[in-house]
Parts: sequence; structure tokens; C-alpha cells
Amino acid sequence: MKTNTRELILQHITNHPKMDVHSLHQYFWISKEMIHRHLKKLLIEWKIYKEWTPPKVLYYATGGTSLDIVREDGLTTFTLKHNGKVITKAEKFLKKWYLLGRWKEYMQQCISDVEHILDLHQQWWQSIKPNLLYNTFAQVYITSDEVLQDKFDAYMKQNFPEINNDTDSWVLLRFFGVYLLLDQYRAEYGLYDASSKLWSLTSEYKTCQDKVWLDGLWYNGVDKIDAHKSHNYMIMESVKEFQDKAEIYDYYTQSFDARFDWLLQDLEIDTILVVPNNVTRQISFNEYIQTQLKKRYPQLKFISTDTNTFVGRKPQKKVKGICNRIENAEKLFEIDVLSVQKSSKNILLIDDVFGSGATINTVTKKLKTILPDCICHWFALLGSYRKGFDVVSGI
Repeated sequence: MKTNTRELILQHITNHPKMDVHSLHQYFWISKEMIHRHLKKLLIEWKIYKEWTPPKVLYYATGGTSLDIVREDGLTTFTLKHNGKVITKAEKFLKKWYLLGRWKEYMQQCISDVEHILDLHQQWWQSIKPNLLYNTFAQVYITSDEVLQDKFDAYMKQNFPEINNDTDSWVLLRFFGVYLLLDQYRAEYGLYDASSKLWSLTSEYKTCQDKVWLDGLWYNGVDKIDAHKSHNYMIMESVKEFQDKAEIYDYYTQSFDARFDWLLQDLEIDTILVVPNNVTRQISFNEYIQTQLKKRYPQLKFISTDTNTFVGRKPQKKVKGICNRIENAEKLFEIDVLSVQKSSKNILLIDDVFGSGATINTVTKKLKTILPDCICHWFALLGSYRKGFDVVSGI
């Protein structure tokens, strides 16, 4: 009898999408507790799926599975559907066609094994909601490629040494997705080409009557993934909190090493601009960076930037909303025009953290009003991998 009732519930949901527990209770005249039991069993069997959260949860029947891959203006969108209805969607900026080709080929192979993909999708969906589809496919994709697996292992060892590969499988799946979400991890140099973060901010800046002025973005490391802080994040947290000179020196030498030398050479940098800290501390880490870089690279030009004092002045970290951050940055930062040389062509802007990008993008905008033909890249010690507007908190 229970099985028959469950099949009737499944049939009703199939014929009437967007069913909720109250509607099923009224139709079948059985207790809501029993309705929940049947729904739970159907969810486990992947015969139905649900959307939204209590008190309004809607149920749909699963069925034919399809994956659509669409590329437009550099943005690739992966869309997983059941019976033609969009279940989840993931987006990624892919600059290289060969990578897209590999994805298409492998995704088609994955879709032929729908049971395996749906099993992974169902297994982790409650723990990993952002970019779930992307994480699921990334896990299958990387583990099937020895080269990618080796690079990922090196990345994990460098950034998240505390993660236990044997026990934290759902955390690892999240990291798989994050690893590929970044546009390109340059494993040979240990840096990230995080330009995709810039592109994902374009529409948000547009709503603020602004645009992305930076030409490139590079990370030394990511800040944190969900509740897990990266190794670099924890060091910077300690550096800013305890202001220990020896620790600051160690962190500087670890960050501005051979990888940084390569970046200067690869981008043909002739000028550096270090963004000043707008939070008062006994030792300003950014000022320390600028002092050390001037000693190390006397052949390069350096542009000075100051912070203004005005009524209602707030540090960027305490300003909410992307438009408010852009407006605050416009008032807060001022470029010393006398320090700008017309011969500067390739400029590297440096700051400790990239979250919303409002600070560095506004400084770049002001710089390009002085040098309209200059190319501006940014190097951040820590950066957010998350798409769109984000604030790196805690440091």
C-alpha cells in the first residue's frame, strides 16, 4: 500500500510540477508526516528533486537529463536540465578554445553516464550549493587526468595543507570546482591569472555607471573557500593583528620572490603603484611593501598614491555595496600627479587583498585619465575566487 501511495504521489508530481506538502496533503488526504516520508524516499531514489527552502519547498519529477554548453563573448555556460527544466547552471570564462573543446568532449562522455553524474550531484548537493554543477563535473574531469590531478595536489599542498584528502571528500569536491573556476593556475610559477574575476564584475560595475578599467589580475593565492582559510590568509591575518616585524619580513619575502620576478618580466612592467592602506596601523604593510620594492627594483618607476581626509571618511572594508565602495574610493584615493612619468606604459598595481575590486579599479581609472594608453595589471597577495561582488572579511 505504501509503495502504491508513493507511486501515486510521484505520478501526481510528474503531472503537476511545483507541488508542495500542503497541496499533496489536500489531494491525498493523508497526514503531512506520511507525505514527508514518501517525499524523502523519492528524493533518495532521485525520482524527484526539490527547490527553495522551508516553509515554501516545491517538488518536481526528474526525468530526461540534458546538458547544454553555450559559449558567447568568452563566457561558457553549462546548464543541466531534467525534462527540459533548468536544475542548475554554472558559468566560466574560458580564454582558450582548446580547453573548451576538451570540456565539450568530456561533458558528452559524462552525459552518457548519467547515473554516475547524478549520483555525485545528489550526494553533495546539500553541502555544496554555489556552482554545484561546475564542482561535480570538475571533480570527474580532474580525477580523470593525471596532469591535472598532479597540479591540483600541488595546489592543495601549498594553499590548504590542513585538509585531509581521505576524510573531507565533500570539501575536496568544492576545491575541485574552485580550482577550475579560477581562469588559469600557473603551476610553474605558483600564481593565478584571475582575469575571470574582473570580467564577472563587468555587469555590476555597469549598474554603478562604471566599467572595469584593469587589464589583468593576478593572485598570489586565494583567501578562503567556504569556512576554510587558506595558508596565506592565516599568515596575513596574523601579520595585521600582531604587527610583528620578523613575521612581516618573512611574509614579504615569501610573497615577492621568484614568482613576482617572473610576473614583472612576463608583463614587461616598467612602473609600480602600491595602493596605500586606508586602515591606520602601527606598521602599514603596504607601505612596507613599497619601501622594500624600491630598494629591490631601483630601475623601475614608482607612482605615489595618497589617502584623503573628508567628512564621513570610512575605510573601504566598512562600506557596504559595490556602488557605495566605488563612490568612497573616488573620494578616498588620490594619485600624486608629479610622480607619474609619461614614459610609463606597463604598470603593475599592488595591494594586499582583492575582493570587490572597487579600490584598485577606481585607482586605475584615475591613473588612466593621466596616462590613457597605459596597460594596468594588478597583483594581489590574496584574492576572492567567487564570481562577482565579494568582500574579503576578517583581514
